[in-house]
Formats: sequence, structure tokens, C-alpha cells
Amino acid sequence: NVEILREDGTAEILVTYNAGTNFANDIHIAGDDKKISFNTSGASGHPAISMTSSAEFKFLNTSGGTSVTIENDGDTDIDGNLTVHNSGTTSIITIDGNNNSGDDGRLVLQGHTSAHSRTYVKFNNGVTSGGQNWFLGALRGSNAFVLSDADDYNSSGNVIAVDGNKKIGIGTDPGSEKLKISGNVYADTTSQFAATLIGNVTISGTQFAMIGSNSTSRGIALCRD
Repeated sequence: NVEILREDGTAEILVTYNAGTNFANDIHIAGDDKKISFNTSGASGHPAISMTSSAEFKFLNTSGGTSVTIENDGDTDIDGNLTVHNSGTTSIITIDGNNNSGDDGRLVLQGHTSAHSRTYVKFNNGVTSGGQNWFLGALRGSNAFVLSDADDYNSSGNVIAVDGNKKIGIGTDPGSEKLKISGNVYADTTSQFAATLIGNVTISGTQFAMIGSNSTSRGIALCRD
């Protein structure tokens, strides 16, 4: 049987339908914060659906707390974790702001404090085979934007970090300069630093290591700091 229970003050109205019977009329529940409860033997309380005075649609858990709130304008709040799993095929989340000129597609992640919280996106393309974890975002212990293989800020474990002054550290903390690197740097083509060129040059069929200038009017000086 399907039972529809309405509470009206102290009175209770119970409508019972036999299995397979369709209910083809509207159900109207008057009053604020009235609920439709579902009887479950698996918990001490009963999950419910309610509508507030501001036309918020709420899904309540067995303890009476709100798990999901759908506001009248369509905004939705979820109290808990959200897992998207499309069995047998690709799982996709699309944030579509392509409605009118000036509309945005936004994903906002917020942590509590930089010392104790994290705000990141985790990537792993080989979970079933123990693939590599990558963490991109603001990790615990720093306000820097980081790509790392750990979910806490670690100057030796970070791949790259960008601090609030837009200074970049690769393999280390950002320093006082625009870029600070810990480790060797390899470039397979000529690189330019201000007016100075560093790389390879071929002269009469022979390759040479080269330090040069990018201008015929600019000389070359070897100096010490």
C-alpha cells in the first residue's frame, strides 16, 4: 500500500491506496514548514521533504537536519559531499554561463584559513592502478597558488608555486625575484635574457656554445657581481 499522511493540528488523515493504484490529483499542504515524512526502519528518525515560508524546498535527514535546500530562484545548497558517477560512461560537470552577454561560468572554491585549510582540485588519471595524485590550488600552510604531489604546502615537494606578489618558485618557495628555480634548467634552443643570448651557434659547420648579444650595436662584457 501507498500511504499519504497529512498532519492538521492534532488530527491525522490517512489515505491508503492499493498497490498499483495511481493518484491522479494534486496534493496541497497548507502552512509553513509542513513536511512529507518517509518511514524507514533503518534509522531512528524519518527523512522528510518540507517547504519553508520563503518557498525554499528542503530535504531533511533522519536527525531533522537539512541535507539539500532548493531556493525559489533555483539556487541549491548541499550540506555534505557530492559525488557525480555516471555508471559505464564519462562523468561530466558543466558550468554553463553562455546565456547572455556578461554572464559568467564560475567555480568558486573557498577554504577557512591559509594556515589550517586547503582549497584545491585533485587529479588522478589512474586511480584503479595507483596513479599519481596531483593537487592544484591553495594548499594548507600558504596563500600561494601551487601545483604539488601533496595536499599540504611543501617547498621541496611543490612543482611550482606563485605567491601573492606574483613571484614564481619552481621546486622551491618563491623568492624576491620574479622567478626562482631550485635545480638544473635545460633549454634546447637559444634563450634570451634581456639583451643577452645564450645557446648554441653553428659556424662553418661546427657547433659552439654561445654567449652573445641580440644587437650589433651592443657589446659583450664578462663581469662579476
